[in-house]
Amino acid sequence: MNQSHRLIHPSVSLKVGRGGMYLAERENNKFIFEEENRIDEDALLVLTPQAEVELNVISWMKIKAGIGYLFVSDSRYALP
Repeated sequence: MNQSHRLIHPSVSLKVGRGGMYLAERENNKFIFEEENRIDEDALLVLTPQAEVELNVISWMKIKAGIGYLFVSDSRYALP
């Protein structure tokens, strides 16, 4: 059902990312990022599903509009 050759066509995408964060000690109001100064760490999972409509302007240029959602897995720490 690939319709990318049509002038206007739908598309969907899913981006997946994995990473982590950690708390570090501070000294003189500056963070110390060496391994031995880590206090605690946590893993994160990020998912970004999207549904879009594409318009083929010319062979190498597309205009895209869509909606999506950003999901970030629960962490023990609040992100700003």
